[in-house]
Amino acid sequence: MAKQTPRASILSSIPMFSGLSKKELASIQRMMSKIPIDAGSEFIKQGTVGREAFIIVSGNASVWKDDKLVASVGPGSVIGEMALL
Repeated sequence: MAKQTPRASILSSIPMFSGLSKKELASIQRMMSKIPIDAGSEFIKQGTVGREAFIIVSGNASVWKDDKLVASVGPGSVIGEMALL
C-alpha cells in the first residue's frame, strides 16, 4: 500500500474532506500550494470575490466580520471555502 503524503494526511483529517477516496484526495492535492503568510497579514477580505480556500497547517488566524472578531482558527481549519462553491 502506498504511504500517505503529509498533505493527504492533513486533508483526510479535516471533516470537510474525510469522506473522500484516496484518488479524490490526490486530485485536490495536485491543486494545492503552500503559501507562507506573515503574521498580521490580511489574506482574505470580507466582501471581495474569492478564488481559493485556505487550510491552516500551522499558526492561527483571526476571522473578522463587520469589524468584529468572530473566531480564532488554527491548524486543520479551512477558511474561504465558500468562494469555491
